[in-house]
Amino acid sequence: MALIQQLQEEEERAAEERRKKREAEGLEQFTCKICLEGFEEALAADFSESKADEIMPLSLCEHVFHKACLVGYLKSRIEEAKVLMLCPEVTCKLEIGDLDLRELLSETEHAKYASFALNAVIDTQKELSWCPTPDCKFAFIYEAVADAQARDELNCPLCKKHYCLRCKVAYHDGISCKAF
Repeated sequence: MALIQQLQEEEERAAEERRKKREAEGLEQFTCKICLEGFEEALAADFSESKADEIMPLSLCEHVFHKACLVGYLKSRIEEAKVLMLCPEVTCKLEIGDLDLRELLSETEHAKYASFALNAVIDTQKELSWCPTPDCKFAFIYEAVADAQARDELNCPLCKKHYCLRCKVAYHDGISCKAF
């Protein structure tokens, strides 16, 4: 746990250094690649100060966007159940870092995204599986047993159901999957 905290702190320090560097370079030449408005254009067009003032470089790639534009982009990706959150800059292939996601999204929106991301990981990994009960959120590491006599069962701690993991139906002790 300490290592994770240390890595997060290092990522935060690096992101802050990149932000300071970007501020020192000046934002006069900035153009948001989402709304296509520049910083000076936003001020001249009398946009709300929140859009003009809240400019955010992404921590992993340093592309700069209006914060409000990023929030809209992320919310639409979440509504579409898109798991991969890439930088909106067309030529950039980097993901938007979790620190940025936490800064831009509400707790509810971040939790929804985290749930989609977790589901995607579990669904794509052979060794991970869901409890066969519909809507049960229990996931586990599944290691198939080669021995036909071995017990291959799950007692789900969430829904309390008992399953045969070979055929994913109610556990049938002493009866083969084929015979059941």
